[in-house]
Amino acid sequence: MKINNLVIAIDGTAASGKGTLGKKLAESYKIPYLDTGNLYRSVASLMLSANVDLNDQEIAIKIAKSLDLKTVNVFNNRNIEVTNASSLIAQFEGVRNVLLDFQREFAKDGAVVDGRDIGTVVLPSSDHKFYITASSEVRAIRRFEQYKENNEKIDLKTIKYDIEARDKRDKERIIAPLKIADDAIIIDTTNLSIKSVFDFAVMHIDNK
Repeated sequence: MKINNLVIAIDGTAASGKGTLGKKLAESYKIPYLDTGNLYRSVASLMLSANVDLNDQEIAIKIAKSLDLKTVNVFNNRNIEVTNASSLIAQFEGVRNVLLDFQREFAKDGAVVDGRDIGTVVLPSSDHKFYITASSEVRAIRRFEQYKENNEKIDLKTIKYDIEARDKRDKERIIAPLKIADDAIIIDTTNLSIKSVFDFAVMHIDNK
């Protein structure tokens, strides 16, 4: 079924299951899906490819302004270097402002959007808000499996350290920090299956 103009915001920590839930909800309700992390990873990937200083906010803003969905689909990259760089770029106020417009335009006719500040900053009037989290140990294992599929060699201890460092940066940054919206439904996926998380979210959406 499709519910016209339905907007679902999903926020949460890295590797908590935001994207998995977001894709399944978008498919179920037949509305577009946007992983906003792809936007920041695309900027990071393009900056790394051009071998420019990751601290150069002006270049980051220029690249962010040039993004469209096709570019995002091509340059989105989840390797370790890009993921870490995107977390740094996400702290730039100018970049966030540019991508804020991109995200709001994408969701204007209904969408599932996931990120760090969707329910609090990007789409505060969303019809439904979820905050997804899980223990850092479980999230590290999930990310380890992703990297292994991409033939990237990195040990579990390092991944856990990187995830916890990312959490700290996301929660403590001055601009649009990661936090739980007052009206968000919190789902801890540590011990839950994908189906259990999806079923719970659908039950909430359909019964609200």
